[in-house]
Amino acid sequence: MISVDATATLFQLKHLKNNEHKLQDMDDQNVTYECNQELQLILEKQGFIETTSERDRIKGKKEFRISKTSKSKILFDYINFVFYEGRLGRTAFGTSHVTADELKLFFWYLKSSAADRKEFGTEYFAVAEARIALKSIRTELDFYTANGFKNRRIPKLSRMAEAYDQIQLN
Repeated sequence: MISVDATATLFQLKHLKNNEHKLQDMDDQNVTYECNQELQLILEKQGFIETTSERDRIKGKKEFRISKTSKSKILFDYINFVFYEGRLGRTAFGTSHVTADELKLFFWYLKSSAADRKEFGTEYFAVAEARIALKSIRTELDFYTANGFKNRRIPKLSRMAEAYDQIQLN
């Protein structure tokens, strides 16, 4: 049996850990990346390979994929960062810069299994939905752990939250 003081301390530690994530997320929203060598190095560090055709290279464009046969691709379209998902060509981003937070959410989505992607609530990647999914996952996980509940979703939620936290851009 856990004493009241120990329970209060556990809750305080969880609260501090939750605030730590909020502070990190605020820092990530302030850092922006443009389509340049720095962003290319980050993509390569995350496992992307450059698949730029000779024609696009001459035009000053660059293309990256998780594998040479992947249907999803990232395109440096001159100064725009564009993500084409699947054969239907749905796009995310399409802007001249992307924040560190958006990149982390993006890599988190790409590295998630098909079953885990259902937590995002959409069939394709969208930054707003990914942020909501992350907040929802952390809130639900904190609720279960703070109240000592046992739930079969806890391992999945923990795995997903840890996967996001382990993504390092630098």
